Amino acid sequence: MSTTDEQAKSASTSSFVTALVLNAAIFGVEVVAFTIIRRSFPSIYEPRAHFLPDGKKQRPLGNGLFSWPVSIFKADHNDIKAQNGMDAYFFVRYLRMMVRVFLPIWIISWVVLLPVDAAGVNNKDGLDQFTYGNIPRNSQVRYAAHVVLAWLTTGWVLYNIKKEMRNFVSARQRHLVDPVHSASAQANTVLITGVPRKFLDEEALAQLFQHVPGGVKKVWLNRDLKDLPDIYERRLKASNKLESAEFQLVATANKLDRQHKLNLAKAAKKGKDITTVKPVVPDDVEATPHLADKLVPRDQRPTHRLPAGFMPFALPFIGQKVDTIEWARKEVVEAEKELAEGRRKLAEDVANVGVDMDENYPPLNSAFILFNQQIGAHIAAQITVHNEPYRMAEKYTEVAPADVIWGNLGINPYEARIRRVISYAATAALIIFWTIPVAFVGIVSNVSQLCVRYSWLRWLCDLPDVVVGIISGVLPPVGLAILMMLLPIVLRLFARFEGIPRRTGLELSLMTRYFIFLVVHGFLIVTLSSGIVAALPGLLNNPSSIPTILAQKLPEASTFFLTYAILQGLAGSAGGLLQAVPLILYYVKLYILGSTPRSIYII
Repeated sequence: MSTTDEQAKSASTSSFVTALVLNAAIFGVEVVAFTIIRRSFPSIYEPRAHFLPDGKKQRPLGNGLFSWPVSIFKADHNDIKAQNGMDAYFFVRYLRMMVRVFLPIWIISWVVLLPVDAAGVNNKDGLDQFTYGNIPRNSQVRYAAHVVLAWLTTGWVLYNIKKEMRNFVSARQRHLVDPVHSASAQANTVLITGVPRKFLDEEALAQLFQHVPGGVKKVWLNRDLKDLPDIYERRLKASNKLESAEFQLVATANKLDRQHKLNLAKAAKKGKDITTVKPVVPDDVEATPHLADKLVPRDQRPTHRLPAGFMPFALPFIGQKVDTIEWARKEVVEAEKELAEGRRKLAEDVANVGVDMDENYPPLNSAFILFNQQIGAHIAAQITVHNEPYRMAEKYTEVAPADVIWGNLGINPYEARIRRVISYAATAALIIFWTIPVAFVGIVSNVSQLCVRYSWLRWLCDLPDVVVGIISGVLPPVGLAILMMLLPIVLRLFARFEGIPRRTGLELSLMTRYFIFLVVHGFLIVTLSSGIVAALPGLLNNPSSIPTILAQKLPEASTFFLTYAILQGLAGSAGGLLQAVPLILYYVKLYILGSTPRSIYII
């Protein structure tokens, strides 16, 4: 392959075709694999159709090999809402809205824009001839097609968003006033944070909200429980260890009993005296009062090692070796005594609120208030109840216990503002740092231009078209997808540090930060790094022509976004069906953690 500009320009077609063929092949393999194996693994692909109570079971996809697409297409929205909840219902509506939005945009834009852009005279070929940079200066009237389509597309998107938001508001209101939901404690409870010291009293908070419709039914102060959660976790860990050890002991006893019976049968078959067969346990323990000691020798009972010294975890061959069952029973009893004592002190603190005495578990600056009527809870969440800034300003309705981040409930509201600034400063620093790997991905996507511009990369132009297509059309979108997969893990930690008290709020904060990342890195950095590097010699030699050169070179970065869309639309969507990683992890966990029937059920 010669290193000519024409060959470099045509490399975009090679990259696109390579990415299309490879991702289409992956898509086909994943869909076929899902179609074949989905019936054999219902715990992965249809858990809600088999492992829920009868009233909440989802309709199965069917036993036919190709019945699942038809079942998904015919799925009723109301069934999803009743059996899977509002979140799943709106997510399905969101996916269908995306299809409704982008399908006509795709068809119309191709029919209109491809002929308009391809009629240029800039001698571009391959996919580059379909970019708006191919339109010459004397034919700029053709840009009117782009402008009109941009207006129509924007209007179409806004119309669909408005339509879905109207449905969302009405569906949410119907859900909130549903008699079953409105009678629940969740619908009538408000979480208030930033409560000042003088209102950290059940009676004071009840009097503060006594004028709302229905009044207050119950107030719970969130308290600093100190070591009680750790004691509870210690007891839970010991209980799980005891359950696993007891099950292991039963399995060992069963195994030894089968082996002993097999030895007796062999001895009888050979005509030997069966009394000469060695018993499972020595004769000197036959008088023991414990049945387990009669069935399993002491040296075959479950054991484990305790952490050595200051170490928080145990290591093999280090630390004291103990009998797991005896240790776990003792640990459960001790932890239960400590919990009972802590609960007694907590009950005293609750009973003696307002009394001038030292509290073992002092209240934090947050509380849950249960109202007698749902309207009272919603009115209380909207009124201003304190004159100081940020005090009792954050109020939350529809709070589920599983949605609460308990560790963030005691954060001072002023401290939360400082944490917010630090959190977003760290996000900004991460955006700057993330520029380096994302820019590298964008540069690699334009390797066909780089190998022409820079002599030390000429060897890349001599590679076969398929190899160049893989380097520029497959590796960059895969690299960007991996980089974007790592981001939510870090951004979620930043949002949690901010002090957000609900997991739903944490996820919303995560989406805000992630959207900024997508705009900056998923679009701007990739576009600039892909286009500017190829145009760098011209920019340096003729700075006055920067706008013209960028107008010609930046559109060529669109090939990367085409390959990225192909990756997500084909291999990514089919991978969501196959769920290869959850499938593998399920059976790895089943093998490693499935030590008891209950642990297998939880997995």
